Amino acid sequence: MPTAMERFEQRIDKSAGPDGCWPWTGGTFRAGYGRFYDKGKHHVAHRWLLGELRGQHLNWPEERGCHKCDNPPCCNPAHLYIGDAKANQADAMERSGYDWTRTHCPAGHEYSPENTLIGSKGKRCRQCMRDQNAGYRRAKGIKPRGFKAHCLRGHAMVEGNLYVHPKTGNRQCRECKNLRMSRWAKKKRAEARENRQA
Repeated sequence: MPTAMERFEQRIDKSAGPDGCWPWTGGTFRAGYGRFYDKGKHHVAHRWLLGELRGQHLNWPEERGCHKCDNPPCCNPAHLYIGDAKANQADAMERSGYDWTRTHCPAGHEYSPENTLIGSKGKRCRQCMRDQNAGYRRAKGIKPRGFKAHCLRGHAMVEGNLYVHPKTGNRQCRECKNLRMSRWAKKKRAEARENRQA
């Protein structure tokens, strides 16, 4: 019976040579990263490989499997490194060719901290996004949304149970938010237990 590493290597195309990208030929996640099944669990292929080469699984989310080649399915160890989210984003920004010195969007809105959404492809203006969304709703004949008195689960959106996001101003039900956070924490604890047992 083949080992996990042998099964992994069967799904890599190494035809580009030692310096080229080795694309994953098996199934992929939506973002294009390889999907590898091992020990009853689906793994991101390049992240699994980095963990195997190091002898210890990557500690997500502190440790990320990063590409030097910006090619999501690539599994060439020479193109991979372990980094944190900040280093990964800074690396992607550096290679994007975007002019990060811009102070205003094309429509003239200032790129202030409250009005800026930053991604690997550049800065995005929140005001332009809001205007675009409002224009779409007007074109479709959709009435402007007012403040909801209750959340989808029926909790009253009153002062004690209302969370307003400091940057976006989005209103959320605090009870539902706490429930989501407790579910997330429970899931992370279960994953940590699985990793310790593995």
